Amino acid sequence: MHFNWTVTGDGLATLAAGIIAFCAVWWQVRSSACNLQKQLDEEKRTREEEGERRKRVVATAILFEVDNFYEYYLRESDTLLSLDVKNCKFTDLLFSRPASKVDMAVYCNGGAEIASLDQRIARLIVAFYGAAGSVISSFSVYLDYMRNAHLSGSDPSGRRGDAEASERVARLYLRQIQKGLPKLKKLTYLLCYELCKANVTNVAFAAPAIAVASESFDPEELRKEFV
Repeated sequence: MHFNWTVTGDGLATLAAGIIAFCAVWWQVRSSACNLQKQLDEEKRTREEEGERRKRVVATAILFEVDNFYEYYLRESDTLLSLDVKNCKFTDLLFSRPASKVDMAVYCNGGAEIASLDQRIARLIVAFYGAAGSVISSFSVYLDYMRNAHLSGSDPSGRRGDAEASERVARLYLRQIQKGLPKLKKLTYLLCYELCKANVTNVAFAAPAIAVASESFDPEELRKEFV
Protein backbone atom coordinates (compact mmCIF):
# COMPACT_ATOMS: atom_id res chain seq x y z
CA MET A 1 0.00 0.00 0.00
CA HIS A 2 1.37 3.40 -1.00
CA PHE A 3 0.46 6.68 0.77
CA ASN A 4 0.53 9.96 -1.04
CA TRP A 5 2.06 12.58 1.31
CA THR A 6 1.51 15.46 -1.06
CA VAL A 7 0.39 18.56 0.83
CA THR A 8 -2.62 20.26 -0.67
CA GLY A 9 -4.24 23.57 0.06
CA ASP A 10 -7.27 21.84 1.54
CA GLY A 11 -5.03 19.77 3.77
CA LEU A 12 -3.22 22.82 5.03
CA ALA A 13 -6.51 24.56 5.69
CA THR A 14 -7.81 21.56 7.59
CA LEU A 15 -4.61 21.32 9.62
CA ALA A 16 -4.68 25.01 10.41
CA ALA A 17 -8.32 24.81 11.41
CA GLY A 18 -7.50 21.89 13.71
CA ILE A 19 -4.62 23.75 15.31
CA ILE A 20 -6.76 26.84 15.80
CA ALA A 21 -9.57 24.75 17.30
CA PHE A 22 -7.10 23.02 19.62
CA CYS A 23 -5.62 26.33 20.70
CA ALA A 24 -9.07 27.76 21.29
CA VAL A 25 -10.05 24.80 23.46
CA TRP A 26 -6.73 24.95 25.31
CA TRP A 27 -7.11 28.66 25.91
CA GLN A 28 -10.68 28.19 27.10
CA VAL A 29 -9.64 25.41 29.49
CA ARG A 30 -6.71 27.49 30.73
CA SER A 31 -8.91 30.55 31.20
CA SER A 32 -11.51 28.49 33.05
CA ALA A 33 -8.80 27.03 35.29
CA CYS A 34 -7.40 30.50 35.99
CA ASN A 35 -10.84 31.87 36.75
CA LEU A 36 -11.59 28.94 39.02
CA GLN A 37 -8.31 29.44 40.85
CA LYS A 38 -9.04 33.15 41.23
CA GLN A 39 -12.49 32.30 42.58
CA LEU A 40 -11.02 29.79 45.03
CA ASP A 41 -8.36 32.27 46.12
CA GLU A 42 -11.02 34.94 46.61
CA GLU A 43 -13.20 32.58 48.63
CA LYS A 44 -10.20 31.59 50.74
CA ARG A 45 -9.31 35.24 51.34
CA THR A 46 -12.93 36.01 52.27
CA ARG A 47 -13.02 33.08 54.71
CA GLU A 48 -9.74 34.17 56.27
CA GLU A 49 -10.95 37.76 56.60
CA GLU A 50 -14.22 36.58 58.14
CA GLY A 51 -12.29 34.31 60.49
CA GLU A 52 -10.08 37.21 61.56
CA ARG A 53 -13.12 39.44 62.00
CA ARG A 54 -14.90 36.85 64.15
CA LYS A 55 -11.72 36.25 66.17
CA ARG A 56 -11.38 39.98 66.80
CA VAL A 57 -15.05 40.29 67.79
CA VAL A 58 -14.85 37.37 70.23
CA ALA A 59 -11.52 38.54 71.68
CA THR A 60 -12.97 42.01 72.29
CA ALA A 61 -16.11 40.54 73.85
CA ILE A 62 -13.97 38.31 76.09
CA LEU A 63 -11.97 41.37 77.15
CA PHE A 64 -15.06 43.26 78.29
CA GLU A 65 -16.67 40.17 79.83
CA VAL A 66 -13.55 39.58 81.94
CA ASP A 67 -13.24 43.25 82.87
CA ASN A 68 -16.93 43.28 83.80
CA PHE A 69 -16.26 40.38 86.16
CA TYR A 70 -13.47 42.38 87.74
CA GLU A 71 -15.77 45.37 88.27
CA TYR A 72 -18.47 43.42 90.09
CA TYR A 73 -16.49 40.75 91.92
CA LEU A 74 -12.91 41.91 92.39
CA ARG A 75 -12.53 45.69 92.39
CA GLU A 76 -13.89 46.13 95.92
CA SER A 77 -12.52 42.83 97.23
CA ASP A 78 -10.02 44.46 99.63
CA THR A 79 -12.75 44.75 102.29
CA LEU A 80 -13.49 41.06 101.97
CA LEU A 81 -9.81 40.11 102.01
CA SER A 82 -9.20 42.09 105.21
CA LEU A 83 -12.11 40.42 107.03
CA ASP A 84 -11.13 38.15 109.92
CA VAL A 85 -13.47 35.37 108.88
CA LYS A 86 -12.61 33.11 111.80
CA ASN A 87 -13.24 35.62 114.59
CA CYS A 88 -15.59 38.29 113.19
CA LYS A 89 -19.22 38.58 114.23
CA PHE A 90 -21.93 36.93 112.19
CA THR A 91 -23.33 40.35 111.34
CA ASP A 92 -19.95 41.34 109.84
CA LEU A 93 -20.10 38.57 107.25
CA LEU A 94 -21.22 39.30 103.70
CA PHE A 95 -24.86 38.53 103.14
CA SER A 96 -25.23 39.32 99.44
CA ARG A 97 -23.28 38.88 96.25
CA PRO A 98 -22.05 41.91 94.26
CA ALA A 99 -24.54 44.26 92.64
CA SER A 100 -24.80 42.46 89.30
CA LYS A 101 -24.76 38.87 88.17
CA VAL A 102 -21.95 38.24 85.67
CA ASP A 103 -22.45 35.40 83.21
CA MET A 104 -19.95 33.76 80.84
CA ALA A 105 -21.95 33.84 77.60
CA VAL A 106 -19.06 34.85 75.33
CA TYR A 107 -16.73 32.18 76.68
CA CYS A 108 -19.42 29.49 76.47
CA ASN A 109 -20.26 30.30 72.83
CA GLY A 110 -16.89 31.34 71.39
CA GLY A 111 -14.94 28.10 71.61
CA ALA A 112 -13.77 27.94 67.98
CA GLU A 113 -12.60 31.55 67.92
CA ILE A 114 -10.88 31.24 71.31
CA ALA A 115 -9.02 28.15 70.09
CA SER A 116 -7.73 30.14 67.09
CA LEU A 117 -6.15 32.80 69.30
CA ASP A 118 -2.50 32.80 70.33
CA GLN A 119 -1.95 29.67 72.42
CA ARG A 120 -0.67 31.64 75.40
CA ILE A 121 -3.77 33.85 75.44
CA ALA A 122 -6.08 30.87 74.95
CA ARG A 123 -4.54 29.17 78.00
CA LEU A 124 -5.01 32.33 80.08
CA ILE A 125 -8.67 32.53 79.02
CA VAL A 126 -9.33 28.95 80.07
CA ALA A 127 -7.47 29.48 83.35
CA PHE A 128 -9.40 32.66 84.12
CA TYR A 129 -12.85 31.21 83.47
CA GLY A 130 -12.03 28.10 85.47
CA ALA A 131 -10.96 30.20 88.47
CA ALA A 132 -13.85 32.65 88.06
CA GLY A 133 -16.37 29.82 87.84
CA SER A 134 -14.99 28.38 91.06
CA VAL A 135 -15.37 31.72 92.86
CA ILE A 136 -18.94 32.21 91.61
CA SER A 137 -19.85 28.67 92.68
CA SER A 138 -18.30 29.18 96.12
CA PHE A 139 -20.17 32.49 96.52
CA SER A 140 -23.42 30.75 95.70
CA VAL A 141 -22.88 27.96 98.23
CA TYR A 142 -21.65 30.45 100.84
CA LEU A 143 -24.81 32.53 100.50
CA ASP A 144 -26.99 29.44 100.78
CA TYR A 145 -25.40 28.58 104.13
CA MET A 146 -25.65 32.19 105.26
CA ARG A 147 -29.38 32.18 104.54
CA ASN A 148 -29.79 28.91 106.40
CA ALA A 149 -27.87 30.31 109.35
CA HIS A 150 -29.99 33.46 109.37
CA LEU A 151 -33.31 31.63 109.04
CA SER A 152 -32.43 28.96 111.60
CA GLY A 153 -31.15 31.56 114.06
CA SER A 154 -34.38 33.53 113.84
CA ASP A 155 -36.61 30.44 114.04
CA PRO A 156 -38.76 30.68 117.18
CA SER A 157 -38.62 26.91 117.59
CA GLY A 158 -34.99 27.34 118.64
CA ARG A 159 -32.99 25.54 115.95
CA ARG A 160 -29.82 27.19 117.19
CA GLY A 161 -27.65 24.16 116.45
CA ASP A 162 -28.58 24.26 112.76
CA ALA A 163 -27.78 27.95 112.63
CA GLU A 164 -24.33 27.46 114.16
CA ALA A 165 -23.53 24.56 111.83
CA SER A 166 -24.55 26.57 108.75
CA GLU A 167 -22.52 29.54 109.95
CA ARG A 168 -19.40 27.40 110.41
CA VAL A 169 -19.68 26.02 106.87
CA ALA A 170 -20.35 29.52 105.49
CA ARG A 171 -17.16 30.79 107.15
CA LEU A 172 -15.18 27.93 105.58
CA TYR A 173 -16.46 28.82 102.12
CA LEU A 174 -15.75 32.50 102.66
CA ARG A 175 -12.20 31.68 103.71
CA GLN A 176 -11.83 29.61 100.55
CA ILE A 177 -13.01 32.59 98.51
CA GLN A 178 -10.51 34.84 100.27
CA LYS A 179 -7.67 32.51 99.30
CA GLY A 180 -8.69 32.46 95.64
CA LEU A 181 -9.37 36.15 95.06
CA PRO A 182 -5.80 37.54 94.96
CA LYS A 183 -4.71 35.03 92.32
CA LEU A 184 -7.89 35.63 90.34
CA LYS A 185 -7.38 39.39 90.39
CA LYS A 186 -3.84 39.01 89.03
CA LEU A 187 -5.04 36.57 86.37
CA THR A 188 -7.76 39.03 85.35
CA TYR A 189 -5.20 41.82 84.98
CA LEU A 190 -2.81 39.72 82.92
CA LEU A 191 -5.51 38.36 80.59
CA CYS A 192 -6.92 41.82 79.84
CA TYR A 193 -3.40 43.18 79.37
CA GLU A 194 -2.47 40.44 76.90
CA LEU A 195 -5.72 40.78 74.93
CA CYS A 196 -5.08 44.50 74.50
CA LYS A 197 -1.39 44.22 73.70
CA ALA A 198 -1.80 41.33 71.23
CA ASN A 199 -3.55 43.65 68.76
CA VAL A 200 -6.65 41.45 68.47
CA THR A 201 -9.05 43.89 70.13
CA ASN A 202 -8.08 47.43 69.06
CA VAL A 203 -8.69 48.48 72.67
CA ALA A 204 -6.04 50.29 74.71
CA PHE A 205 -5.19 48.84 78.09
CA ALA A 206 -6.09 51.91 80.11
CA ALA A 207 -8.69 52.92 82.69
CA PRO A 208 -11.51 53.79 82.74
CA ALA A 209 -12.29 51.88 79.52
CA ILE A 210 -10.62 48.83 81.06
CA ALA A 211 -11.28 48.97 84.79
CA VAL A 212 -8.68 46.39 85.83
CA ALA A 213 -5.96 48.55 84.22
CA SER A 214 -6.17 50.74 87.33
CA GLU A 215 -4.43 47.98 89.31
CA SER A 216 -0.66 48.29 89.73
CA PHE A 217 0.60 44.83 88.80
CA ASP A 218 3.78 44.17 86.81
CA PRO A 219 2.87 42.18 83.66
CA GLU A 220 6.34 40.62 83.45
CA GLU A 221 6.07 39.26 86.98
CA LEU A 222 2.59 37.96 86.28
CA ARG A 223 3.82 36.17 83.16
CA LYS A 224 6.37 34.33 85.28
CA GLU A 225 3.55 33.15 87.53
CA PHE A 226 0.91 32.21 84.96
CA VAL A 227 2.52 31.65 81.55
